[in-house]
Amino acid sequence: MPVLKPITGHTSCKGPFFYLTKSGRALDSDYLNMDVPDRTAPGNVFPWYKEMDATRHRYHHDIVRNGKPPRMYKHYIVSPNPEDALSLAGLKDLATAWAEKHFEDYQCAIVYHDDNESHIPHAHVIVNCTNLHTGRKLQDPDPSALNRSLQRLADDRLLRHFKNMEGDAPITVQGRHAQRAEQPKSMQVEYTRRSEVQLKEQGKYSWVADIRARVKVARSVAHSEAEFRSLLDELGVQVRNNSTKAARADWIYSLADAPSRRVSGEKLGLAYGRESLLRRFDDSLKSMLPKAYEERLADIVKQAVAIDDLAQLQRLSDAVTLIERGQIKSSVALDVFMRRPYERKAWNDLTQEEAASASKFIHQEKMLPFRTPGKPSRTPITSEEAYAATRPQRKSAERPEESREQRSYARETPIKQQTRNNQER
Repeated sequence: MPVLKPITGHTSCKGPFFYLTKSGRALDSDYLNMDVPDRTAPGNVFPWYKEMDATRHRYHHDIVRNGKPPRMYKHYIVSPNPEDALSLAGLKDLATAWAEKHFEDYQCAIVYHDDNESHIPHAHVIVNCTNLHTGRKLQDPDPSALNRSLQRLADDRLLRHFKNMEGDAPITVQGRHAQRAEQPKSMQVEYTRRSEVQLKEQGKYSWVADIRARVKVARSVAHSEAEFRSLLDELGVQVRNNSTKAARADWIYSLADAPSRRVSGEKLGLAYGRESLLRRFDDSLKSMLPKAYEERLADIVKQAVAIDDLAQLQRLSDAVTLIERGQIKSSVALDVFMRRPYERKAWNDLTQEEAASASKFIHQEKMLPFRTPGKPSRTPITSEEAYAATRPQRKSAERPEESREQRSYARETPIKQQTRNNQER
């Protein structure tokens, strides 16, 4: 059975970083919610403690209050049972699944060692104390509850585990700020974190925004789950189901060239979650674009991915957002839409400059037909028919069909009828 050992840290993460990485003792490492550079270069060690310390400082979680040192991070040691002879790959799967389940809104660094006496691989999980989703500080989780969760994950992987797990309540780490587990993280159609907004303002790359842009394009073109997954694969995004123990079934998106950069669908917004997308496919809610222009959109996507042009992909994502939010079906309708100031609320997260750039991109790439064909109108054959079409047709409820002579007789008074009868005689 795996053993979990919790340690509370009241200092900078610099100390554990150098302890875990000194002399090349680390076998491997995984990261959650951190922008990790290319680690393929020899001797390249990612200084994750700098990003954790900067996040805590930005949210004022490193301030000493009432003379007591603040809680900076949590350090968990996950040690598998030596009898399981768990490989490094198996340990990575167990440790990352456990960290994602309980600390998906926190920055995590997972470092793997085998420097014990028996050289059994074990994992060191460093969890920063700042919640990136709410901006609140991590409440000290219940160690016994976290340990029970680890035993369940070990049971799912057919590893030795403790048996006293029945009847346990769902585990949360949010303290009194916890929300109902069955509710989504955010009710917004598209949710953007503070860290993502800050990177955008600084003009820096955000892997979360990159994943959102690719998923948005695939969602706008695909008409089924199979087509959606296939297009995501072409876009370099891997998609898998989240844990069966999770309160809500969702999809996990990750970059194919950086599997540690992963995010759940509903954390990008309700429109990117599994439930929303399956409903979209089941209801046959297709793209606003005609079939020919869907193929054009797919060609633009493939070209952008082939040359790794992320800027082009982002412009395409903004263009799709503008088309979907404005329910636009033609270039003429787009021009009319952009000239209406009261329609700007439909731009959502797009600024005026981004919306104007997206409109220009749509015209340049010819993503929409010039004009939506309307219903053909029937031209009258004669002028009399045209005039008759403008006149209301009067029909009596009692006498639906009467001749003009019969109608004139019905309007005659008794004296006129007697005069007419005398004339006829």
